[in-house]
Amino acid sequence: MMADLLDVIVSWRTFLVALAVFGFAPGALLRLIVLAFPRDDPRRSELLAELHAVPRLERPFWVCEQLEVALFEGVRERVLQANTRVALYTYVLGVSVTGFTIAILVTMSSGGLRAARDASLSFWILVLYFVIAGILEIRMPSPSKERMIDLQIIFIFPLLLGWGIGATMLALVLGTLISELAIRRSMLRMVFNVAQSSLALAVAGAAYRLVGGGFPFTVGDLLALGIALVAFGTINHGLVSIVVAIARSTPLMAELRSGARFMVGSVLIPFSLAPVVLITAQRSIVFVFLLCIPAGGIYYLMRKASDAIECTYSARQS
Repeated sequence: MMADLLDVIVSWRTFLVALAVFGFAPGALLRLIVLAFPRDDPRRSELLAELHAVPRLERPFWVCEQLEVALFEGVRERVLQANTRVALYTYVLGVSVTGFTIAILVTMSSGGLRAARDASLSFWILVLYFVIAGILEIRMPSPSKERMIDLQIIFIFPLLLGWGIGATMLALVLGTLISELAIRRSMLRMVFNVAQSSLALAVAGAAYRLVGGGFPFTVGDLLALGIALVAFGTINHGLVSIVVAIARSTPLMAELRSGARFMVGSVLIPFSLAPVVLITAQRSIVFVFLLCIPAGGIYYLMRKASDAIECTYSARQS
């Protein structure tokens, strides 16, 4: 009896089983278990590190306990993330299809191709400024999230007031695509940005005409311009807030409120500059080239303000 027991203890089969159960299996199984957690979940690395602190004889039981945690917490988070991803892609697809459809309809029904073909050199220089403004984007830090200052709106509304919605829609789509490609934006984000800007411009153009805005632009159309700018900013802010709320799983109203003040500020600048840029472009081609000087000054001042705010936040955090 004792001889049989000693034979079992020193048996190579028992030795291999012990190696597998207490040596290889816990670590290998745990590496599979942590895959149930999302990729950026810190528990992935934490559990693997904790394994070596558990006594060797207790590791198989401890690993089985982590399997229960992974099934009821990790898999649940995975499912929620998958639902969020499906909702996000569905929303982006819906906005993209609607935006590009509206852009094509507006351009074709308003004679945008013909208007752009017959447009003066001033029109194309403003389009060039629009593209450059999109490439030289300014990120404005804030306590909640980073925001983008849209300088393109300074040039898109003079195009709307001077050359109509058709040519302006064509310029916006082409200009946004060029600037997005230049800064190597992801395809999904590029398509969404073009589509949501097209929707915002279409609503702004409709609002301008509904409240009595005319072509060519006169002093009496300032109220219509203000309403069109508010419509553009509201649609733009709303579409972006929805996609951010879906991606971050945050309340939509919180996202809308957090950027409302910023949106109002971004409307005031083009309201004051759009008529000036339009009149300058209609006066002389030389004046259009000179526009790069004040536009460059605005960009420089905003860049300095952005850097100063970023330094302030960094100092507070340190």
